[in-house]
Amino acid sequence: MTDPRVMANIAREIDTVLGADKSKISNEILMHELPYTKAVFHETMRLNPPLPKNVRQAVADDVLPDGTRVYAGELIGYSNWSMGRNKSVWGLDAEFFVLERWLPESQFKFISINAGPRLCLGTTFAMLEVLETTCLLL
Repeated sequence: MTDPRVMANIAREIDTVLGADKSKISNEILMHELPYTKAVFHETMRLNPPLPKNVRQAVADDVLPDGTRVYAGELIGYSNWSMGRNKSVWGLDAEFFVLERWLPESQFKFISINAGPRLCLGTTFAMLEVLETTCLLL
């Protein structure tokens, strides 16, 4: 973490929610009472996705939102790294670390690990691990 303001805000949020008693950490607290810390997680993953590029295969004929036809069996490649920096999606400050884009949280903004029915099964576990480790270290 290179931004002391962000680090101080995370520490303040954790202290407000947990105080000095780290034994109060629970999945419910981690997932529902630390919005700022979760926003740090999401923004970090947007700019540094664990899987910077990906390929999917169409299982049936389909049409993409821009009108492009995709036929069963075709491969579609995309770059989460590039999508996370796309100014038409994220605004002119797309290359910068801006937590406010995640407040309030939206599952469908966070595509680096997919969304909806194709959401990575390990997403919640990974987020819980990161949040708990952050709480314990700060």
